Amino acid sequence: MTKRILMVAGLIALCLLTNLSLRSPEQVAAQATCTTGIAPAFVPGLLKNVPTPAGGVLKDGDLFNLKSGVQFLTKSEGASFFSITEAGPFGIYPGYAGTTSLGFAATKPSATSTATSCLDSFWDINFNIAGSGATAGDVITIYFQNPDGSGRQNLAIFTVQADNMSVVLTNFLPGVDVAANGHTPTAKGALIPYVEGAGGSGKRTALITLPLPMNGSVKDCNQLVVEVVRGSGSGTTTVALVNLQVSRMEKAGDSALLDKGVFGTTGGYPTGLKCDVACPSCEALSCNLTICFKDGCTWCNLLQFAPYNRKNYQVYIPGVNSGQAVRVFDYNGRVNFDVKYALGCAGYVRNYSWAKLTSAYVAAQLDFQNAVSFWWIKIGKQQIGCHLAPMMPMPGMPAMVKPLPLTLSNGVTLTEFSSIENLFDATEWAVSRGTVEDQQKLLAVYNALNDCHRD
Repeated sequence: MTKRILMVAGLIALCLLTNLSLRSPEQVAAQATCTTGIAPAFVPGLLKNVPTPAGGVLKDGDLFNLKSGVQFLTKSEGASFFSITEAGPFGIYPGYAGTTSLGFAATKPSATSTATSCLDSFWDINFNIAGSGATAGDVITIYFQNPDGSGRQNLAIFTVQADNMSVVLTNFLPGVDVAANGHTPTAKGALIPYVEGAGGSGKRTALITLPLPMNGSVKDCNQLVVEVVRGSGSGTTTVALVNLQVSRMEKAGDSALLDKGVFGTTGGYPTGLKCDVACPSCEALSCNLTICFKDGCTWCNLLQFAPYNRKNYQVYIPGVNSGQAVRVFDYNGRVNFDVKYALGCAGYVRNYSWAKLTSAYVAAQLDFQNAVSFWWIKIGKQQIGCHLAPMMPMPGMPAMVKPLPLTLSNGVTLTEFSSIENLFDATEWAVSRGTVEDQQKLLAVYNALNDCHRD
């Protein structure tokens, strides 16, 4: 697809003669509130049944502070992160000595605020909930999701009570052993009062712990999300991520680290990530156009029976014409056989994944050329996410799984911020050299393109 750039030189000369502007459209400004914070992460050591200096034995080993922590991001208006240390500003420090916890404060009334982590393997989640002002009715949910936002799995839900000084454990995932009110087992419907001063954050609960089930009901790699749905009152609800216990794989040299654990023992600990690096981004889509996409069958009819569609279209068809573009219409106005075959017009329908992907690819090229003048320049500036139909749930059915981000077997990754040109380049590769799984991933993207008739 990059060969189209060779046409730009000739076009520039045309622009100089016609005073055509090639300036890209103004970008939509990213939300100014997009910020990140680091929550402390701890991992069990390599040695088990370790005696402590204070007496006793640590069956699962000591806990070691991973200096990198776990990064969280928020783009929510009226939400912010702040660091919590032994010096403040959250009352008596709730975490392990020498570590720094992360506070997430949600202030805007009647708004939903979220803090989302990078992908990681979580074991235990330890946090406090605090409130100041009128926060009655606020709902705090701790949940997991996939990097594309799908697969939400609520771990625990808390609701601030009318006294503005307590929460109720509204619900939690079966298998999660919620511990609160002094590390005691906590049942659904239990009241958890704010019992400690939290500095400028008002008052807070004692430590709440969510030990995750190890029975396979929770998959290993997730993004952790803290969600606060504010009520209408003027106030602030804060969730303090005191410590997160994560799982790591042992790497060469880990046994020789010999750091000091939080309970005073010395030893090595695993540091290898078990999950791919997938972090939420502050990047914002730049959208100035929505194209109406049609499928191959529709284009078969338009090309054959709608004379006004007989424009000077040229399309790329994988494996045809040595990679060069082919004319859709010949000089007599007839539709090129290769184009009809690629689109799967009547008599040429094929059910192979590569054939379906080829049809979608050729149809999308026609859509882009039909909607955009000087398309060979603008194809690299149109982001895929601007042209995807919203994935809305239907009655009795969940929302469709988002097709992006995706990673192909050649290592190429596409996100909603990738360009249509990136999608086309990936398609040309996948049709001729990719796997069936590659082809199906890309076909899901084409199927999600906005046809302008979806609710």
